[in-house]
Amino acid sequence: MTWILFIDDDPSFAAEMKFLLQENGFEVVTANDGDLALRILKEQKFDLVITDLLLIKTHGMEVILHMREFYPKVKIITISGGGWASSHLHLEAARLIGSDSCLAKPFQVSELISEIERVIA
Repeated sequence: MTWILFIDDDPSFAAEMKFLLQENGFEVVTANDGDLALRILKEQKFDLVITDLLLIKTHGMEVILHMREFYPKVKIITISGGGWASSHLHLEAARLIGSDSCLAKPFQVSELISEIERVIA
């Protein structure tokens, strides 16, 4: 069983992704901000973290840096809609600091599932 921590500050999007990922056989825990995500990471082991970059409190880049320091074997997929700048700029920066894969929002669930399977293989 693959355990995923899904981090996004949009509660309805996070809930929808949790449901869809669980429908595809994954165990999913959600966090709506970076601070909560870091606390959850201390308490539970995950195979994969999917994180948005533009989060309230702790930024997604900080989450990635923290994970690479303390949980280097956990895979990371970064997602972003861009905010004030192109999502591709944000995602390239995430890749440079340690994200294993990146997807620009909006994406199809099938794209996310494919990336999950590729990254954890």
